[in-house]
Amino acid sequence: MDVPQPLVIAVTPYHLATREPPALCALLLADRVVTLMPTPESGGDRSSFDTAVRRSPRFIRFMDRIRWSVPLWNAGVISGEWQSESLSAGLRDVCVRAADDDSMLAMKRMFEAVSREQEFEFLDHVCADLLKGGPDPSVSIPIAACIDEFAARHGVHVARAAASSVAQRAESMLHRRRRSFVAPILTQASGKRVLELRDRLRDELGAVRRAIVRESAAMSDGAGGGYEAGAEEGELSDAARLLSAGFERARRDLVRGDDDSDHRVMDGYVSVSIVDAPADAVFRSSMHALRSGSISSRGGAMPSAGVRAPASRAANGLRALVIKSLNMRPSM
Repeated sequence: MDVPQPLVIAVTPYHLATREPPALCALLLADRVVTLMPTPESGGDRSSFDTAVRRSPRFIRFMDRIRWSVPLWNAGVISGEWQSESLSAGLRDVCVRAADDDSMLAMKRMFEAVSREQEFEFLDHVCADLLKGGPDPSVSIPIAACIDEFAARHGVHVARAAASSVAQRAESMLHRRRRSFVAPILTQASGKRVLELRDRLRDELGAVRRAIVRESAAMSDGAGGGYEAGAEEGELSDAARLLSAGFERARRDLVRGDDDSDHRVMDGYVSVSIVDAPADAVFRSSMHALRSGSISSRGGAMPSAGVRAPASRAANGLRALVIKSLNMRPSM
């Protein structure tokens, strides 16, 4: 009997720091969540960590920001690596390759500046942008591109927020939507409470995970436009309905009072769309957004297939889960 493949979802540290729906949904649905953790390039030993704390004041502030997720790290739900490869190890390389690529045009200069920063200057710069929520494209674009390249190379899914910015809308034009379903999430909760929910809905979550993995395998087998709806579609829909039903039955106990962070535990629902995308979608959509500038309100065309992005180390496309908050609860 074949052992089912785990559902692994890559999440940006921006969403983890702000507890946004893509991270909270991934932390429920995935067997394992992987993320890019800012770490000293000199190593993860105690000496390097202590040096980072001294020389990068924002490093310790970022670690404090994600303290809520510590139980999930301790339980092995979240990790900074997959298959013995760290996500953060490729970040500097992405910056350097972007800075060396003439096709980046106007963005090339800002990547050059970041790629020349010293180790702890670079670490502090990254942590500063994570704390601010990503206003600096010289950091946020390479982080997103690094995560996508990693996910495509290892064949794992990546969590995405629904399109709102010009760049996100441009990227959505590159997506090929395959399937959608509705899932419950805790919109405000501690890591401990998320673990409790995962344990309470273990069977229902297992069915959804297996359905997503089989769905993705079927989609890959049908690549090239010949893919048709099959048994996997019904399996995923049925599993998602059972998950929502199980959540509603357990909701009174799961969403009770305040949690360890002294905040009221809150819940809701999200739509999850499984889409295909190019591994270089972040760079292509970012270049499109930059060109659009002040005329983006006129409505941009789909990013040109002729626009080159920095050479990716991933030969495969990207499988993404686009997650959007819903304002209503599904009927059971």
